[in-house]
Amino acid sequence: MRDAIAQSKLDTIVLACTHFPLIIEFLSEQLPEIRHWVDSGDAIARRVAWCLQQQEAQPSPPATSPPPNIALFTRLDENVKALERALGYFDLTDIQALNLPPTKH
Repeated sequence: MRDAIAQSKLDTIVLACTHFPLIIEFLSEQLPEIRHWVDSGDAIARRVAWCLQQQEAQPSPPATSPPPNIALFTRLDENVKALERALGYFDLTDIQALNLPPTKH
C-alpha cells in the first residue's frame, strides 16, 4: 500500500474513520510524503452533538420508572440485527433508531 501511495503522488489523506486520529503519529511516520492530514473528528463530533440536540428537543413522556437499556442507531438494518446478541450481553435489549430530521445541504 505504501508503494501505491508513493507512486500516486498523493499529498493529502482524509482520516475518515474515527479511530484513525488515534494513530496519526504512526501514519505520518510511515508516510512522510503526505503533507496534509485531514481529521474529520471535529466534524463528526459537531454532527453527533447536533443529532443529540435534535433528539432532546423532542418531548418525552414523564418518567415513571428507570429508563430501559436502549441501544440507539441512526438506522436499523441487517448490521444492527447481527449485533442483537452482543447487545443483549450488555442488557441492551431495546434497539431503536434515532428519529432525526433530514440534514440540510
